[in-house]
Amino acid sequence: NIRRELARGEARIEHAGPLAAADADAIAAHFSKVLGRAVRPVARRNDALLGGFRVRVGDDVTDLTASLRLANLAKSLS
Repeated sequence: NIRRELARGEARIEHAGPLAAADADAIAAHFSKVLGRAVRPVARRNDALLGGFRVRVGDDVTDLTASLRLANLAKSLS
């Protein structure tokens, strides 16, 4: 329960390539506004994403990665 509660206060940002601290702060500010509570950014590079980023706040995940977009395109073409 403690881990879950701590995770609710973090915007865990997985990103491909460099991510400026100002961009991480802007992403966290967006999620703070949407969720109505303060969240702090925790960034981690993940080159497997190809491009874009994935954000997890608690149990909520927002996936804006190139790999997901390509997978969705492949599904729509088959």
